[in-house]
Amino acid sequence: MIVKFIVSIAFVVALNFSGLAQQSTNSAGGDINSSTGSVNYSLGQVFYDTQNSATGSSSQGVQQAYTISTLFVKKKSIDLTIKIYPNPTTDLLQLTVTGLKDDKLSYKMTDLNGKQIVSGRIQEGNTPLDLHALPSATYFIEVLHDADQLQLFKVVKTN
Repeated sequence: MIVKFIVSIAFVVALNFSGLAQQSTNSAGGDINSSTGSVNYSLGQVFYDTQNSATGSSSQGVQQAYTISTLFVKKKSIDLTIKIYPNPTTDLLQLTVTGLKDDKLSYKMTDLNGKQIVSGRIQEGNTPLDLHALPSATYFIEVLHDADQLQLFKVVKTN
């Protein structure tokens, strides 16, 4: 009788712990073995949880395909709308500005090491930036009014 009771308790405890494992719907997977070790892998969507707040959301377990990041915005008495798209890009990036009242707006693009890649003036509407000759990497684009930084974007260049 005691053995049956212990086995029943062990079964219930094991059943509870099985719900803590990560679940996924896999399209493929496999095992790789060698004399130095082994790796198990799977391809597919892991079930995920989404966290929401007033400043954004995060989908845990999901790789986000597109990165559009505004890293810095300086509050100044200039009423502008600034957009950069498409991001990531393979060759041509559009810098769109609406509400430009003067010609003192410029941009400066740097790499991750802070090396300046290109700079120029921004016109009302679209300012195209040709990134075709640049290697795949992450770049920063600063939007400046005179010498003051208004906004900083992170751009991903792919091939």
